[in-house]
Amino acid sequence: FRSESKERLRTRISERLRHKNRALLPWDYEHLILDRFPELRMVKCFPNMQSDSDNPTRPGHILIVVVPQPKEQPVVHMMPTVNGLKLREIREFAQSLTSPFTTIEVMNPEYEQVQIRCTVKFAREAMGGQYVTALNEAIEQFLSPWNSDVGYDVRFGWNIRRRSEEHTSELQ
Repeated sequence: FRSESKERLRTRISERLRHKNRALLPWDYEHLILDRFPELRMVKCFPNMQSDSDNPTRPGHILIVVVPQPKEQPVVHMMPTVNGLKLREIREFAQSLTSPFTTIEVMNPEYEQVQIRCTVKFAREAMGGQYVTALNEAIEQFLSPWNSDVGYDVRFGWNIRRRSEEHTSELQ
């Protein structure tokens, strides 16, 4: 058993009183799953949706997307996912919290790859290829959401703008 601070105990009890260990709202699913599976970093619940791209709106269905905790040394090119067995465990857990008439689907996020095109002018003394490689690596790390120490933090629905106000000082 892990020790629990008074603040965490108060929060857990308040949440338990709120949802009574049943999932009715997206918030309930998200918090119950995060509490049960500490290896997850983030959970997003989409009510009345399914992963079918032809007809995503489907009453009585719930789509749950899970993001795992990052590993000690995140690899920039590797997009973090949860294995199939864990996805099934999460689905079975979520199904136990809701009506038997509700269809639950749990999946990994769909990562979108972006291509950056820009013009960079290096100082005359920095003309080597190593600076281009270092610049490419810095951009990759900045845009990788699982590497939040450097750039964007993990959250659903974020977009990349030409000039990000939140990271402007880091880009200059």
